[in-house]
Amino acid sequence: MEQGTGKTWAAINAAAYRYLERMVGKVLVLGPYSSLGVWRSEFEKHCPVPYELRVLAPTRETGDLNLARRAALVQAPWRPGHLRVVVTNLEAFWRRPLFQALQVWRPDMVVVDESHRIKRASTKQSTAAFTFTPISPFRVVMTGTPILQSPLDAFGQYRFLDPRVFGRSWTAFKNRYAIEGEREVWQTTRDEDGNLVRDEGGHAVKRNRSVRMIVAYKHLEELQTKIMGQAYRVTLEEALPHLPPETWQPAAVRLTGDAADLYATLRTFHYARLDSGEEITADMALTAAIRLQQISGGFTKTGEGREVLLKSNAKLEFLRDLLAEGILPYEGRKVVIFAHFLKELDMICDLLDELNVAYVRVDGSVKYRDELIERFQTAPAVRAYVGQIHSGGVSVTLTAASTCIFYSTGYNVVDFDQAMRRVRRSGQTEPVLYIPILAARTIDEYIWDALQKKTEVSRYLLDHWRQIVEGED
Repeated sequence: MEQGTGKTWAAINAAAYRYLERMVGKVLVLGPYSSLGVWRSEFEKHCPVPYELRVLAPTRETGDLNLARRAALVQAPWRPGHLRVVVTNLEAFWRRPLFQALQVWRPDMVVVDESHRIKRASTKQSTAAFTFTPISPFRVVMTGTPILQSPLDAFGQYRFLDPRVFGRSWTAFKNRYAIEGEREVWQTTRDEDGNLVRDEGGHAVKRNRSVRMIVAYKHLEELQTKIMGQAYRVTLEEALPHLPPETWQPAAVRLTGDAADLYATLRTFHYARLDSGEEITADMALTAAIRLQQISGGFTKTGEGREVLLKSNAKLEFLRDLLAEGILPYEGRKVVIFAHFLKELDMICDLLDELNVAYVRVDGSVKYRDELIERFQTAPAVRAYVGQIHSGGVSVTLTAASTCIFYSTGYNVVDFDQAMRRVRRSGQTEPVLYIPILAARTIDEYIWDALQKKTEVSRYLLDHWRQIVEGED
């Protein structure tokens, strides 16, 4: 089911139906930490049967919950005659003693929210999830992006759902559906103590080596048939046919002043590296892209790691004009602003303070984000939501706004897809306008193009690296 189509509602009602049929008495929900509060509010709205819900996440009432306290909550007496539901986060459920308590509890139904997070079968959270396959007769995975970056993303999710579909062996699965080949890469050299080996000029010494990696896929029709035999696909238009339309209006700004000079200098440096014949890997291209994107966003980092604001910031000035002329003059209109870097969030919040605009900010450091989201959704005075794409754009409903601005984008297609679906979803009554702010003729345009094509950003940047560093004055 795509983002915003009611996956949580469907899972809650599936559990309730099985409860009424006396098939399910205990439900375990595993999801990203940022989504836990959503389950509490969704059960309150939609669960049609008596239930007791325990969300194993800190609140202002409970304070911090260590693993022992979470385990104790699972083991504590439950209200008789109610559907029993435990909601906990994928990032920590596999740790003892919580994991042991959950196994002893033996849930009848396990729901994995944002199940693309268990696509890699070798991670600790994936292998822990697999242990519930033989003991929990009902298993559900929920995601709007099950197979986004590779067809092989299906393995971990189906290994949890039903090992009979693709088997239990990752190697056998990979050999069946992937073609491997050799590729030459440059890697840094380290000594016996693990320290980087450097030349007389202080530069890291690199050596060329051949690595084996997936270069193509095969038997994709068979793979698709097996996937759809155990899945339901629901698009946003199918689930919510009367949802207001969306419009995308990318805004191009041009770097000026010190930002333009610094960007040109860094671009020339990387062009010289490429022109010298040095092999550029995907990781090297992504690292360089981050530096270039920081400049386009209005800041840079010194060699010591100190963040320095640039005097010229075309994106921030465009945002200032957009807010002052297109949003703030209209009473009741709210806006969502996403950015990738924390420094960009700082600059945006400073701008909102300067404009005397009340806002909430959600990034990875926020503990009680549900309270902030509730304020944005319900308080008329709060006009703006400022969120980091990775942490503030997941498992939230932001339908109080009808304008969504991307000050910058990250490098993860899944995170971007999640963030863009926060505004146009169930509950939205106004047409939605998306405005990505892109610095013209910079790395921004290539990242944006990769996200639109839903391709792996680092690989896309590597494939277009010469065009990126050649640039255009």
